Amino acid sequence: MHNMAAGAAAALQDKLSQEGSGMHHEGNPNRSSAPGEYPAEQTRALRDSVGIATMGPLEVTFGVFDAPDYALKLEYDPPSQGGRPFMSMALHDPEIHKAALDSAK
Repeated sequence: MHNMAAGAAAALQDKLSQEGSGMHHEGNPNRSSAPGEYPAEQTRALRDSVGIATMGPLEVTFGVFDAPDYALKLEYDPPSQGGRPFMSMALHDPEIHKAALDSAK
């Protein structure tokens, strides 16, 4: 279980380490994400907040812990207002599923 959660967390961290295909705003090191993309990395704070937690003897989860203030807006604002629902996307992302399953082998 631990390995699966760690694999999923690492895959999400990788996705949050990318440059987006949207506009490049002055002062940001990378281009921003476009709607439908994972949030583009600008500060590493969101990526670094992804991790795993042991919930019980047979229960381990991955998620966002001690997230930056803007994480809730990214997850819940509509894309037209800058929302990039990264956790919702991760739950349905076949690449993250594959990473979790591959880590269990």
